Amino acid sequence: DPYPSPQLAAGTWHTVDLAPFGVAEDAKAAFLSGILITTHGETAETADVHVTMARADDTTADCAKYIGQTIEPAIGGGQRSNMATFVPLSQAKFKFCFYLNTPGQWPTNSSYGINLTLQAWGK
Repeated sequence: DPYPSPQLAAGTWHTVDLAPFGVAEDAKAAFLSGILITTHGETAETADVHVTMARADDTTADCAKYIGQTIEPAIGGGQRSNMATFVPLSQAKFKFCFYLNTPGQWPTNSSYGINLTLQAWGK
């Protein structure tokens, strides 16, 4: 299911609360794994998505310092790239930011997805 929304803005930090998924408030890290998804649209462009994650209260985090990426240059093509990472937590929360180099609407422009699930957490 889209969490927190399927209409997230690129270049903006979005906070994710893992407490509803059973993560304790004093947890220090969570392990997420899944895939990044790119489906190329009809426009000649290189579809590219970068993903950055940081502790929710980190004021120095830089969206440009990404840890996950998937790219598709071919019109009509698509990529599914594995991604797995530990994310630092503050009060069971982390934040993420993503960058798209091809904003616009499908099918004219490319479409993207970030599908990560909580696998483990620790104190």
